[in-house]
Amino acid sequence: MVGTLVTVVAERIHKKVVSIASKEIALAWGYKKKLDTLEHTLKIICAKLRDTENEKGKNHGVMVWLTLLKHVFGEADDLLDEVHYEMLRHEVVTRDVTRMISFKSLPSLKTFSIRRGLGHRIENITDKFFEMNEHANNLGLQNRHPLVQDGLYQETDSYLDEFKIVGRDSDELHIIQLLTESRKEEKIRILPIVGMGGIGKTTLAESGLPTRRVDPDPASLT
Repeated sequence: MVGTLVTVVAERIHKKVVSIASKEIALAWGYKKKLDTLEHTLKIICAKLRDTENEKGKNHGVMVWLTLLKHVFGEADDLLDEVHYEMLRHEVVTRDVTRMISFKSLPSLKTFSIRRGLGHRIENITDKFFEMNEHANNLGLQNRHPLVQDGLYQETDSYLDEFKIVGRDSDELHIIQLLTESRKEEKIRILPIVGMGGIGKTTLAESGLPTRRVDPDPASLT
């Protein structure tokens, strides 16, 4: 059971990595290669997860590995949310600046520091997944048919099936109200949704896009 849950999380994290890596800004910020390495490492982890679906999944050592892996995925999910947020923030700021170039419109040292820090954290989380793979090898887990095949996520836009979202109607309505009923002087440009990794923050944010009450711009919900 634990293996199945971790597998679901793994597939979702992999899809998120592919989506972020496909953005032009990822290449401009030097994230593309780092994210590609992370994505490759996740494929290997997914192959190991397939081997936990048999009797090996009941082994105590494997159960401990799955628990540790779940925590690493949670950390990765939070990191990817931060990267995505920073990219959206950059898009919003870029749209708001005037055509007149000034020192104030240039990225600050703090902004560069944040981006560099996120890049290092992507490398660190990749190292953690690599260590988890080494741990899996020591437990005797084999690379089975990968759950994530090449080309499976060619469509990089987030896919949302409204019939698979359960119990979030009130949350979605609250977000829509904040965006549509706020006073002009409040100028709500970014609405952060925070919480532990894996609880569906991105899915909840995107659930408001299909409605006509919200401008279907991904940057309007984050």
